[in-house]
Amino acid sequence: MTGDFCADTAVRPEGPNRWTADIPDDWRVIYAFGGVSMAVAVRAIAAAVDRHDLTLRSAHAVFCAPVPCTGVEIDTEVLRDGRTAAQGRSVLRVAGVEGTAIAATATFGTAEETPLAYQDVAIAPEAGRPDDHEPPPPRPEDAPFPATPFHEQTEWRPVIGTRWWDGPEAWSPGPAHTAEWTRLRVPACRPDGTYDPIALCVPGDALGSAIGEFLGPRDDHFFTVTLELGIDVFAPQRTPWLFRHVRAPIAGDGYGWGTVELFGEDGTLLAVTHQLARLRRFTPGDGFFG
Repeated sequence: MTGDFCADTAVRPEGPNRWTADIPDDWRVIYAFGGVSMAVAVRAIAAAVDRHDLTLRSAHAVFCAPVPCTGVEIDTEVLRDGRTAAQGRSVLRVAGVEGTAIAATATFGTAEETPLAYQDVAIAPEAGRPDDHEPPPPRPEDAPFPATPFHEQTEWRPVIGTRWWDGPEAWSPGPAHTAEWTRLRVPACRPDGTYDPIALCVPGDALGSAIGEFLGPRDDHFFTVTLELGIDVFAPQRTPWLFRHVRAPIAGDGYGWGTVELFGEDGTLLAVTHQLARLRRFTPGDGFFG
């Protein structure tokens, strides 16, 4: 089933500084995809701030406990409500479960004309256009990861990195980075037709591909469990496809760290995320995925 990000991350007021939401199973990997549950926590902050003259500039989430695809409750606090910027924080809990699942902060700000502006980073020369690159074939029956609803919500076209369908022999040691074109099957558009910047949390949660590119084919596999995810937003999304460049320069002690650059189709840098994740090893059939 195809999900609708904007509808599926909507929050409802349930009293002063409290909101509720229901995360559909469409966004499940094992639990709700981290970028989606973060988006719900940030959505509640945006609702509490309630400033339509401001746009999302930055957000950060600390993942304290798993968030299943179910009902959640979010408590919010507005920390600043200034003329050109506002900030807030939220605590997301799974309905009926004690303890914090996600603690989030967010900053919103105005956009102003200024000569103090530049972009000293470029989209990879290999990027081309989305249609220049081959989509993946259907998932094989012996894939180490089970089929999950989340993977039905996105399309992607790999550009940099080993394509899994070319087989293990295609891999060679190289830099810990990957890149691809990606988009949501249902665009994250608001009623006025503009793209929702909170939706950038979803493609920004993507550390594992770059780590796998460095380590190569293995008898055991790993899964990234996000501990912290932050995003800085620089420009509005204007087209469905995003070019995602993932870098994971270091992994060790059971953790991985890296960044994701998200570019628009015209080469504009839209956002950068930074992520710390626990690397959980598993063997197919060991029950890790239930």
